[in-house]
Amino acid sequence: MSELDEAWAMALAEAEHRARTAGRGELADYLSLRNSNDLLRRSGIDWLLSSFTNLAGEANRVGASLQIASADTHRFKIGTSTMVGNLLTLSNGVRQLFIEAGWPRTPCDAPSSGCGRRGCRVGGEGSLPTPSDSRGSVLPAPVAAAACPGVQGRTTGTRRRRDSP
Repeated sequence: MSELDEAWAMALAEAEHRARTAGRGELADYLSLRNSNDLLRRSGIDWLLSSFTNLAGEANRVGASLQIASADTHRFKIGTSTMVGNLLTLSNGVRQLFIEAGWPRTPCDAPSSGCGRRGCRVGGEGSLPTPSDSRGSVLPAPVAAAACPGVQGRTTGTRRRRDSP
């Protein structure tokens, strides 16, 4: 858990405690639900990223020579929402696979749909299909649902990196 996640969890716990103390049960219940949903999202994302990392490690043990890099404070856009989460990059020469997973953390991250959304995106660079290519793969719904259980959201397929032409 990153420092940001820890600070957010502490702030939610404190707000829930104050709401219960003030007799605002509905608000306390909402904050408790929000905290449990965040925990489920975090657990799902950890599972998704560790699965890709383990598979890359297994491939490396048989000679694949994949480079593995991760970022814990990654921001990416899906539609008008800004997802905050993790980025895992698997590289082999000029080919790269990006796995992004996260959810909006504040109301301004998801201006049109609230904070119930979550997003997972798998894409690549190199000899991978582009989004308009009919061969482009889409992250299967069961994988996206496992990464972010219990909430509705959107999953997108392959994409080109933002800094590429």
